[in-house]
Amino acid sequence: MPSYTTTGVLEAVRGHCPRPVLTEGLRPAAVIVPIQDIAGEHYLTLIERSATLNSHAGEIAFPGGNITDDDQDALEAALRELEEEIGISRETVGIVGQLDQVVVASRYLLTPFVGTLASPLNLRPNAEEVRAVLSVPVSALFERDCFTAVPRTDGRPGFIYHFRYGTFDIWGATARILKQLFEIGYAQRY
Repeated sequence: MPSYTTTGVLEAVRGHCPRPVLTEGLRPAAVIVPIQDIAGEHYLTLIERSATLNSHAGEIAFPGGNITDDDQDALEAALRELEEEIGISRETVGIVGQLDQVVVASRYLLTPFVGTLASPLNLRPNAEEVRAVLSVPVSALFERDCFTAVPRTDGRPGFIYHFRYGTFDIWGATARILKQLFEIGYAQRY
């Protein structure tokens, strides 16, 4: 049985004050970190990006994408992309809070928002953008050998994080967002 409560996780995320990031030269993007509570177990909805996309093809990611001139703000962009990519209407998402922005190697500044989803989901994946939709139990990502931190080899300080889920390698910006969520909301330390 999980050692967390939905209320506790949501309150911790809601109380988080995102740290500012220097944005010069970065392209703005936003994602939704969708959480479902199913019988007391939390599940995260992630996507496997289509292999035909120009950037981050085939990677495991949270639903989201570029912030366009038509978007009022980062949250609106994230909700729009959630609906475009997997068919989840913005009206069915309960926005909880924002995590720290993440700078992506491809020069994006990614703003992650945590949101709750009701069950069951009526998914309609966009085949041009999404190869598969994954429902990942949070507890599976807490398993002992699931997380690794590999030292960077590109001359920059720090690590590249990886979460292993079955045959999927969740790494890069998505893994950094997961690590942040788990440390803030679940008091999980790596």
